Amino acid sequence: MGLQQSSSRLLVYDPVADRVTRKADMPQATSEGITGVINGKLYVVTGVCGQSACRRLYRYDPRTNVWRSLAPPPSQHWRGAGVALNGKLYVAGGGFKPFRSFDVYNPATNTWTALRLLPSGREIAVGTGARGSIFLIGLQYPDRTTFAYSPVTGSWSSRAPFPVPSDNSQDLLAPFAAVKVMLGGQGYVLTVGSNYSFNNGENSKAPAPSFLYAP
Repeated sequence: MGLQQSSSRLLVYDPVADRVTRKADMPQATSEGITGVINGKLYVVTGVCGQSACRRLYRYDPRTNVWRSLAPPPSQHWRGAGVALNGKLYVAGGGFKPFRSFDVYNPATNTWTALRLLPSGREIAVGTGARGSIFLIGLQYPDRTTFAYSPVTGSWSSRAPFPVPSDNSQDLLAPFAAVKVMLGGQGYVLTVGSNYSFNNGENSKAPAPSFLYAP
């Protein structure tokens, strides 16, 4: 899969007015990065800047429409996963081989800490927080294992693998995004399908299914 075009644009969608508004541009054009929201502010870990990987962290305050440059992460995480949990930003996978880096950012001190490496590399991954843990979903062919990280114990555990689509036509597919949803008072992880397929290095054009995961 080739590099996506970098951009510095920030667009905000208002679901009530069904309207998209452009806000202040980022300090650096980027693509394939990681985002998270903490205390109403948007954090962006850059992925690619132009034609090369870059390692920066920016924060956007919607009240002032201003970006601020913060401490860069210790590892590269382009195409990795980001999860905002308990007032901190966790970033995992992506970057460069072996794709196992796992770091956490503390906004209170503007500092990063390198955490325990992923059990298995994830070149492209998505993640979300649910039931007090971080769930990391991705593919490092042929390994589809879902991983859960407990901030309390600082340990990883293996969970059910990401499923293969029933028609097997996109068996190398990776999910595009993951989000926590509440159903019947219980937290679940919803993965949104993507058209990224890594079969022979080609991108699949067919849409992929979404899946609901019960932790």
